[in-house]
Amino acid sequence: MGKGATIASAHNPRTGFDECHVKGGSPALEEVIILLHRTDLWDAVKKAMIDSNTGVKAVSGLGDDAFEGRAIGYNVRKGNRYTQVFGVLTNKDAPNEKATRYLAERVAAHL
Repeated sequence: MGKGATIASAHNPRTGFDECHVKGGSPALEEVIILLHRTDLWDAVKKAMIDSNTGVKAVSGLGDDAFEGRAIGYNVRKGNRYTQVFGVLTNKDAPNEKATRYLAERVAAHL
């Protein structure tokens, strides 16, 4: 995320989720958000996202199962945990892909 990046936790009252906000230290990376989802939603969400023809695709090498797309980031299930790591749409595509993949790998290693 670049030199000077910061991390802060927040509760999103609109979604009810606790989130981790990583603010970038690079002008190409404004922010990446990390959150945990209920695992019981995994199958339905994955099927809906991959079947939606929005560029979402399965990903190997992350957790037990994973999929990703630019607007939704990396969604990773490992055991009974499900995390989502996504960059805001104002992030530049290439740096966003690198940062979200890296952070998804790091989060998955700790699930």
